[in-house]
This record gives sequence, C-alpha cells and structure tokens, in this order.
Amino acid sequence: MEVLFDRELSVRPEKVPFERALEQMIVLLERYSGLDAHRSDLRARTAIQNFRGNYEPRPFKDLIIWGITSKRLGFLVKCISSRVNNPLSQLKNAKRIEKIVALEQVRFKEDRIRLQQELREEFFAVLKSQGRPETAKRLKNSRLERLFWEIVMPSNLEEIQKKVMAKTANIVPE
Repeated sequence: MEVLFDRELSVRPEKVPFERALEQMIVLLERYSGLDAHRSDLRARTAIQNFRGNYEPRPFKDLIIWGITSKRLGFLVKCISSRVNNPLSQLKNAKRIEKIVALEQVRFKEDRIRLQQELREEFFAVLKSQGRPETAKRLKNSRLERLFWEIVMPSNLEEIQKKVMAKTANIVPE
C-alpha cells in the first residue's frame, strides 16, 4: 500500500502523508455509509446518485448495500491504518461472520425471528457501549448485516465473533 501510495503521490500536486490519506478515506467512507439513513449527507447522496446513473447497471442496488459496502471498505482501511497483520484475512473473517448474521441458513422461521431479535439486542448493546445511542436510534429497523458493519472494528472483531457464534452455535452451521 505504501509503495503504491508513494507512486500515486508522485504524479499529484498535493502531498499528503500516508496516514492522513487513510484518515481521509475513513471519513469519506463514513459519509457514504450513511446513505440509507433518512437524513443522510446530501452531497454524498448526490455523488452516489450521479455515479449510479452513469455506471451502475439497472436495476440499481439498494442504498443499504451501498452503506454495507462502504462499511466493509472502511473496515479494511481501518485494518490497514492500525497495521493489523494481513488486513484482507481480517476482512474475509468479518465477511464470514456477516453471512452467519444474515441467517440465510436458518430453516425455521421461528428460529430466524428469535435469532434476529437476540442478535439485534446484542448489536444495540454494543452500539450503546460505544457511546453511540443516536446511531442505534437511526438504525433501529435496519438489517442485521448493516448493524454488524456499524459495530465491527479491527479491535473488536473477535469479541463480536464470539457473541455471534454463541447465539447461533446450535442452529447455523459454521
């Protein structure tokens, strides 16, 4: 990353340190991750709508997918920024947990509803412990995958994985 960054920087007029560029990427991805919210950043929404009109095949992806994708990319950039060993394997592990959180493999509707409620309560507890009650309120009716990406960070991935696995151990195959 640093080698590619230095090469890219050599042809650009502005000179920004690598760490500062990562911080800017995280801020930008945070703006784009909130597109599914009622009161999202208007400039970010306009930028994405313009991109979608020119490059995204129809039918357009749901804005929730844009939010999840932005959060995934933000997670990867945070892994790189915090110098985690093998950031791509961390992202792969987080995506594996996301698939479990989606509860697509749960056969019975009663089990799925119960697990969704338990995981939702668990994720909201994490949001509140992170000091983000306004985010919890904004994402009250959001999909579990979106909530998962809202709370997961390189520093708490293992903890969240343990919580998800404990809730889904008997029903969802690993």
